[in-house]
Amino acid sequence: MKAFLNCFLVYVIHILVAPYTKVEESFNMQAVHDLVYHTDFDHLNFPGVVPRTFIGPLFVSLIVYPFKFLVSKHLMLYLVRFAVAGLHAATTSFLNKMVKKKYGKAVSRWFIGLLLVQFHLMFWGSRTLPNVFGLMLFELGLGFWIKTDYYYMLICLSVSSLVFRAEISLLSGLLVLQDIFLLKKYSFGLAFVAVLPWAVVAIVSTVVVDSYFWQYWVWPEFQVFFFNGIQQESYRWGVSPWHAYWTNLLPKIAPVPFGLFIYGVFVKQIEHLYPFATLVIGFTTGMSFIGHKEWRFVMYCVPLLNLMGALVLDRLRFSKSVLDKLVYLGSHLLLSVSAIGSIFMLYCSGLNYPGAFALESVHQMQKPCRIHIDPYSAMNGITRFQEIPGCTYSKNETLKDFQSFDYLLTNDPKKHPGFKRVHVVQGFERVVLYPFQVQVSDKITVMKRG
Repeated sequence: MKAFLNCFLVYVIHILVAPYTKVEESFNMQAVHDLVYHTDFDHLNFPGVVPRTFIGPLFVSLIVYPFKFLVSKHLMLYLVRFAVAGLHAATTSFLNKMVKKKYGKAVSRWFIGLLLVQFHLMFWGSRTLPNVFGLMLFELGLGFWIKTDYYYMLICLSVSSLVFRAEISLLSGLLVLQDIFLLKKYSFGLAFVAVLPWAVVAIVSTVVVDSYFWQYWVWPEFQVFFFNGIQQESYRWGVSPWHAYWTNLLPKIAPVPFGLFIYGVFVKQIEHLYPFATLVIGFTTGMSFIGHKEWRFVMYCVPLLNLMGALVLDRLRFSKSVLDKLVYLGSHLLLSVSAIGSIFMLYCSGLNYPGAFALESVHQMQKPCRIHIDPYSAMNGITRFQEIPGCTYSKNETLKDFQSFDYLLTNDPKKHPGFKRVHVVQGFERVVLYPFQVQVSDKITVMKRG
């Protein structure tokens, strides 16, 4: 229970500082809104590059639906985030409980402590990313794996891979193959019999549900896999070096656990880390063959890195080696630095949603009114949860004439003669080291007709 409360509290702090959403999570957030309020579905007008599943939004909308009669839309945005935070805190708490049962109280405390001081997973862990829904099921599966309850482990891993994020299938496959051929925990036939019916249920469920909402036959996650993995179309959003996960992204999202993983596996050669290390190394290496790389594609490694880090710290605290003592004390210092860095990054991230602040400023100026939102504004904080009665909103990207609107939100005010600038919203630009300051710049201009 303590692990749940600690995780949930940190999630809540992140939500209160940065409640709004970016483009990566916008589909699921808009879908929850449309399911709760029964409005015209946003995804039919703005489908995105590939379809996404409605399974996650459906589940969250069922949790928050009763509150629609009690709170405003704006408050409902917070409740959606709180619901996701509660679900994620619960899965993390379950995993921590299994860690405590197998490895002891000290390891479980380190496991949660390493997580709480990290920025990326705590900042994004309460957001409606498909990766977060997949991560929750992976954490459940990892917990059942530690518990040696392989049947439920296989169910969680198969559903997370087939419904939410296809890349989890690589990590799941490595785990199962390791269990079968290296650790001899169960047979291939047993795994196949356990997985097959639930895989069928998962595929049929996502195809039926998502085909209904998308209005054509579709298995969303297969299309995502085909787009990113087979066609390699994700290169449009940038290509990183093959080593980027190892030299940049993993050390950035889990700096202390990553260092402890390197020390424990390659320097100390602690054998009981090897099953976890094999998964991290195999999965990250496999993902490195895809040119477009983002930290969220390998975020499933973080629980494994945290667990290995906790096991290493537990081992080092009893060691008499001078080097081990230095690493142990250095880890304490770095954890404090990580916590301070996370607070600072949270502050900076709170400045990163100028679209939401711009729309709020319009609501304070005039209502009712007609508002046009350009793509940049829409991608940087705005959701339909901010809509209020009496105002009309448009995100039409093909318009040439804007004279029917009272206000425009734009990042290019020079394109709009006949409108005057009434407010400018600034957002995060960069961190300047000397003299140290958080630098902001003009991001979105609010323009009024006349």
